[in-house]
Amino acid sequence: MKIFCSILVAVLTVAACSAAVSKGPSERCATGTECASGACLDLAVIDRDGGACHSAGTVCSKPCNTDPDCTSLGAKYKCFDGCGPAKFCGATP
Repeated sequence: MKIFCSILVAVLTVAACSAAVSKGPSERCATGTECASGACLDLAVIDRDGGACHSAGTVCSKPCNTDPDCTSLGAKYKCFDGCGPAKFCGATP
């Protein structure tokens, strides 16, 4: 019984860890460990009226410098400016 319980705990731990990194691009997250890309980044939104930049929450993404840096996430992903110096990959329609 003790061995069975140890195996069950190990299987549940692996399952929990696997589920923790299952979120794809643009899914909401709290930390990078939840994301398949390994990065949970601020989703920057720029107000139309005043041009102010703020975070609309955090999503699984990856940092980038240019559009080709985002191709691993899918054909619709492009590189966008964040509120600071960092850029992030985001989906386009």
